[in-house]
Amino acid sequence: IVWWAMFAGQKNIALINGQKISRVEFEEALEDNGGMTILNMMIGEKLIDQEAKKNGVVVTDQEVEDQFNTISTGMGSSFASLLQQYGMSEDDLRESLRINLIVFEMSTKDVVITDEEIETYFNENRSSFDEPEQVMASHILVDTEEEAKEIKNLLEQGEDFAQLAVSRSTDSGSAQLGGDLGYFSRGKMVAEFENAAFSLGIGEISDPVQSSYGYHIIKVTDRKPAKAANLEDVRDAIELTLKAERAKSAQEVIGELTQVADIEVFDERFAQLGKVSEKKNSKAVAMVNGEAISRKDYMKRLEASVGTNAMSQIISTALLEQQAEKLGVTVSEDLVNSEFEKIREELGSSTLQSLLNQYGMKEEALKDSVRLNLLAYEILTHDIVLD
Repeated sequence: IVWWAMFAGQKNIALINGQKISRVEFEEALEDNGGMTILNMMIGEKLIDQEAKKNGVVVTDQEVEDQFNTISTGMGSSFASLLQQYGMSEDDLRESLRINLIVFEMSTKDVVITDEEIETYFNENRSSFDEPEQVMASHILVDTEEEAKEIKNLLEQGEDFAQLAVSRSTDSGSAQLGGDLGYFSRGKMVAEFENAAFSLGIGEISDPVQSSYGYHIIKVTDRKPAKAANLEDVRDAIELTLKAERAKSAQEVIGELTQVADIEVFDERFAQLGKVSEKKNSKAVAMVNGEAISRKDYMKRLEASVGTNAMSQIISTALLEQQAEKLGVTVSEDLVNSEFEKIREELGSSTLQSLLNQYGMKEEALKDSVRLNLLAYEILTHDIVLD
């Protein structure tokens, strides 16, 4: 049983079958899971902020939020899972967007796009700005033609299309919206569906239409005729596009700033990010041109990004060790060291050290991973008896 105790200042953060997990253990797991990556990001952000301040470049919270909303809306239901896939929190994404906006402003503030350049780009890419004919449609998707015919009859008798979509449609994505699919142009839907939708007038409802997904009842709720692009309508968008082609990436700018920056770190694991200070500093993890990156902010970012992974690792480790103790299974230190040396021999000392540095891991953390794998093997084979 896992009991959580996630309170600020709390010495212990969880209980796993009665075993206390301290905040110190949790923070060590956080650093093993992403310390190098997060600190590298924070150093880059600090460098960009310093350069922006020097150049008088300001990006507002609203600008960041507008971009965030565009991305989250555009990705729909896959937004959360994609963030999780990349180990990012929503605040991480906002910070990344803020940095990219600052870099864009800094690297394009002296860029002038002429009217001639805009007109040339428009003429060369006119088709991409033209708006094709669109329809707005809703549908009810079912598995059989019989059911589709039944629904069509119900609609002819006055039943509400949206309510039937909610209760009967197998397309879960649109069903909760009353079957609404929004506007779409040709080439966006399967051919059978598309041909039927574009043949209907506003307010018309189709007979059952079969596609590879099943049988559709389609209702067209609006139409937009094709519209040729007008240069004045897209002038600002083209100017931004042309500026973006000349803008530097955040990594390019950070790389340039890093070359001339004074970066000091307080943990030898992060030596590749800056010179290791001979001093100890419990309140900061790094100094960037004399400005501190506080340990408090660093741990907060780590917990938001890899907290779930770190706690999962802790729980798995605790459960494994508890099971080993229950079975009386042990792994000797000599065996762990022997297996670790095999890894060193196979990879080579320099490659192994490079990998440890890349992930900001200590040798002890990798040795502990070796120990746990050996322990798991002993547990799994504990009851196996060979003749």
